Amino acid sequence: MVRTIVDKESGFHRVVDDEKGPLEEINAFLRSLEARGLSPLTVRAYAFDLVAFYRWLAGTDRSLKELTQADLLDFIAWEKQRCAQPRSINRRLTVCRLLHGFWFPGGLVARAGVSLSAPYYRGPGRDRYIGVHKLRKKPALALRVMAELRNHLKIVTKDIDIPGPIVTHRLRHTYATELLNAGMSLAAIMKLLGHKTIAMTARYADITLHSVIDQYCNAMLNISSKYETANTYGQARGIDNHPDRLLHDTISWLRLNRDDFSANPNKIDTLIKRIYRLEQEISNLEKLT
Repeated sequence: MVRTIVDKESGFHRVVDDEKGPLEEINAFLRSLEARGLSPLTVRAYAFDLVAFYRWLAGTDRSLKELTQADLLDFIAWEKQRCAQPRSINRRLTVCRLLHGFWFPGGLVARAGVSLSAPYYRGPGRDRYIGVHKLRKKPALALRVMAELRNHLKIVTKDIDIPGPIVTHRLRHTYATELLNAGMSLAAIMKLLGHKTIAMTARYADITLHSVIDQYCNAMLNISSKYETANTYGQARGIDNHPDRLLHDTISWLRLNRDDFSANPNKIDTLIKRIYRLEQEISNLEKLT
């Protein structure tokens, strides 16, 4: 089995075969990347991509020296069967090209039935040399517009005291969250943002404390208007409006309705912990007074 290990001396990843030992064909290439100044995370990503590539080579009785353009089409099909994303496929094709060029500068062997250019896989990625169709580059005008937008955003937000960098993607995140808080459904926001799945939209649309408290108050108003008898009884007894009691009720409501926020239950748990800590702080303040 081909796998990666961490070199204790350098801290970089190396590739070994459980039967053959270290794969010097890959490790020499990885060391050259280190010498060029690539970060350990980049070298690690290249190592994992080459592990997948060499497992495919071993499973199909192929070798790097005899690799052809037609072979890469088979590699693409193998990756698709493993449900790899287009971006991952193109990145691995890029690493294959770099490794092959490192040892064999003449390039891949072309055979009949394959286009003159090396096979491209249509999908997002940086590869422009290996990959069935050539990937489209962004128009120069679009790149200039984005650069102008980033520069303008940096100017207008330079005096704003907000933790973390203010970038265009953060504006998109805020936009989606505010739409959700204003009552727009996740399905509608998904269409507006151009997402393919509702799960992707849920990552942008955070469940904020403000929205949770608003929903809780609205729910309590609906309950009190629906059950007037119970509400009158409660008024006769005197409803406890103490902050400690209100926070406790908010925690109970969150736990009761946790399944409604199944898109991101971890954030609900985090919110409950924060409210619980706030409840404890109020209790400690009361002890001091």
